[in-house]
Amino acid sequence: MDVALDTGELICAHIPNTGSMLGLLADNSPVLLTKSQDQKRKTSHTAQAIKVGDEWVGINTHVPNKLIKTSLHHPLLRDFAPYQTCETERPYGPNLRSRIDFRFSNGAAPDFYLEIKSVTLRVADQAQFPDAVSQRALKHIEDLLHAMSQGYKAGLIFVIQRTDCTSFSPARSIDPRYSDALLQAHEKGLMLKAVTARVNESGFSLLEEIPCLW
Repeated sequence: MDVALDTGELICAHIPNTGSMLGLLADNSPVLLTKSQDQKRKTSHTAQAIKVGDEWVGINTHVPNKLIKTSLHHPLLRDFAPYQTCETERPYGPNLRSRIDFRFSNGAAPDFYLEIKSVTLRVADQAQFPDAVSQRALKHIEDLLHAMSQGYKAGLIFVIQRTDCTSFSPARSIDPRYSDALLQAHEKGLMLKAVTARVNESGFSLLEEIPCLW
């Protein structure tokens, strides 16, 4: 992303986002950046958020996982309070070829496998995912269902990196296969939760849960 700094210098910043970023890439939009001290990087800055109207929208897809990990005692994540341990990036799925974002355990009850998805797309006042056809996201649903077939619990948390959405829905017009798979998985017992995150110059913080609609 080409960004003009306050000094007038034009730089190329890294965007940690593999989606289409639909609805976000307007010329001359304000951008929040962080600067890296790593001399080996090709780019010195990372784009963390873009301002759309009056709303900062987080675009770093790595932030939601970090936000959940550092917010496990937040009331919005009370479902995971009974678990004693939390592991990340553990192999799972058929042939153990995937890595789960979080695995919660407490010894007695079945483990809980949790995947996190970053959401930036807004249609009217609704957050939607994905913003491009995603075979990877579809595979994660299949892997979570496989974990459930082995007797474990499983869920998906959609972290919406903006505060101007009142509900969440899968983006059927963009990826109907994913939308159908998500609904079918939910009907089979997959936990779904959508939470918003406030993004500003100070950082990121969980805000509230919003309803998942079909």
